Amino acid sequence: MAHLVYKTSGAEFLDDFFSGTTQPLKEAFEQSQVTLSGGTDGIIDFAETHAEELPDDTAADLSRRWLRDGYAAKHAERILRRGYEEAIRLAGRDQPLPIETLFVTGAGDEFELHVTEGKRRVTVVVFVPETRDYGSTRTQLRSWVVRAGPAGDGAETLDSGDPPIVKVQTSGA
Repeated sequence: MAHLVYKTSGAEFLDDFFSGTTQPLKEAFEQSQVTLSGGTDGIIDFAETHAEELPDDTAADLSRRWLRDGYAAKHAERILRRGYEEAIRLAGRDQPLPIETLFVTGAGDEFELHVTEGKRRVTVVVFVPETRDYGSTRTQLRSWVVRAGPAGDGAETLDSGDPPIVKVQTSGA
């Protein structure tokens, strides 16, 4: 089972939103708490409100894949809502911290959200049940996996020893 760590366009949006550069963090946290209290509809409404800042079909994809169908049986909406509430609680101190989001796939069959408090940021790691279409080509930032294994599928060989060490892009154009 392949494990991948990557960014999605949604994670990039959240990273910007919770960075403190586009608006003060306390304002972002307050707006998010209102959104999260609206449940599924609040999250989808938020995505639709910010549609011009997100890639095409993000709100529809969020509804179809994450909140209403797809991972809904794994309680994704509730986990996302409660996990981000916890991340905001940890980040919303006297000197607020930015929040960064990463996705991991292939680490198990359950949908989970891990929240880590750091000195300079709160990190949210979303564990997604393995899926064939992991990674994202819609992100602006790129991610790679460096692993032992055969070159192929666009892998770049970094070390030709036995076994070779290869680099494979998992997100970004």
